[in-house]
Amino acid sequence: MTTLNPFPNRYRPLQTNLTDTAALINDTEASVQQMSEILRNERRSSRNLKERIAGTTKSILPIRTNDQ
Repeated sequence: MTTLNPFPNRYRPLQTNLTDTAALINDTEASVQQMSEILRNERRSSRNLKERIAGTTKSILPIRTNDQ
């Protein structure tokens, strides 16, 4: 059964050589403000993920104090 696509030219997948699925879906009708907001959110999300990973690895390491 085929899937009905109401916006055949609006959303275009960006393919990479690393995966078989699209890494990003580009909205060709998005305004500059919308794209800027999306990119800002992506950047904030990646920064938060990096900080979480760094925080997790720090909590695994032994804590040294001057008493030891």
